[in-house]
Amino acid sequence: MAVDAAGNLYIADSGNHRIRKVTPAGTISTFAGNGTAGFAGDGGPATNANLNGPNGVAVDAAGNLYIADSGNHRIRKVTPAGTISTFAGNGTAGFAGDGGPATDARLNSANAVATDSAGNLYIADSDNYRVRKVDPAGRISTFAGNGIEGFAGDGGPATDARLTFMGGLAVDAAGNLYLSDTDNFRVRKVNSAGTISTFAGNGIEGVSGDGGPATAANVWAPFGLAVDSSGNLYIADRNGGNVRTVNTAGTISRFAGTSLGFGFSGDGGPALNATFAGVDGVAIDTDGNLYVTDRLNQRIRRVSG
Repeated sequence: MAVDAAGNLYIADSGNHRIRKVTPAGTISTFAGNGTAGFAGDGGPATNANLNGPNGVAVDAAGNLYIADSGNHRIRKVTPAGTISTFAGNGTAGFAGDGGPATDARLNSANAVATDSAGNLYIADSDNYRVRKVDPAGRISTFAGNGIEGFAGDGGPATDARLTFMGGLAVDAAGNLYLSDTDNFRVRKVNSAGTISTFAGNGIEGVSGDGGPATAANVWAPFGLAVDSSGNLYIADRNGGNVRTVNTAGTISRFAGTSLGFGFSGDGGPALNATFAGVDGVAIDTDGNLYVTDRLNQRIRRVSG
């Protein structure tokens, strides 16, 4: 999910091969995709295009929407005028192209995207165990990960690190990149100097550690990520059935969800008393409202700011 400056919410409706848009007034529409899995439509209206299991979305400062078109191994871009194009990936699964045009590169199940204030786009190239970066000139490079699945590299260059499948990305105002190193049960951080570290999670699956250092906590399959205007990080803890937050002091706490199993309850009450079923994504708007993808309940839930 992603929210633009006007407060519109964009949802990757993966199984329907569409991107849906919800206005601040609560009206939903299809923003991209015609509902048929495939690849077609570049250069035309986004609503006529074929997508294939889109996952993450991100919006830049100019209002362009980027779509991780995972099944097509591409990143698609939709302009504010509604025209779709391929932004990265040539459609062939694999790893190639660093140093050249992003549209010539190979990606492998790109799962999430994020933008920064400098106009760079970051791609969770999940089955390549890398984060790729596309600069404003359209050149692609590896930003994190050496392509070998595993866990290693904290304290060193991010490009030397080992990663696993990544469920989400987020960038804060200082330019730090956060990535959900999902199968390592951690959230990793790459600072502006390119050094990687563990930001949350001790590598053991489960739900524990609230009120203490985030790096000592158990995090269970972290997925979508979002950062608010104060620099707090929100983590969709997919298997934990909750949303965790890490403040700027590095303390982790439960923000929404009971962590007592999957279900659906709690609307109208405190977010901490609610139950979810497969928390996949989070997004936050300028008013501090948090949106949660409650995947197995086929709903988007909102926690008021």
